[in-house]
Amino acid sequence: MPTQYGRKRENKGMTSVELGGKKITFKEGSLRGMLRVPKTVKLDAPLLRRLNKAEIGETYMFRGREIKMTPLMKKRITLGINLQKRKKN
Repeated sequence: MPTQYGRKRENKGMTSVELGGKKITFKEGSLRGMLRVPKTVKLDAPLLRRLNKAEIGETYMFRGREIKMTPLMKKRITLGINLQKRKKN
C-alpha cells in the first residue's frame, strides 16, 4: 500500500474476495450508494441483469428516480452479478 507521511493507509469499508482465481477488493455497499437503495432492499441477480442492459450514458428509471449509467456503475453491477453466482457454487 502507498504510504502517506510515514503511515500506511487503512482500507476502511473495503472487502476482499477471490473471484476467478484473482483477489478482488471493492467498497462494500458502493452499488447501493450509487442506486440510493437502503440495505433492506434485496439486489438480486434478475434485477441487476435488468439494470446492466442499459448502455453507458443512458438514463433509466429505478425505483422512481432517474439514474444515469456510468462506466463505474456498469462495472459494479457486473461485479454484483458475478459475486451472486459465486455464492451459489
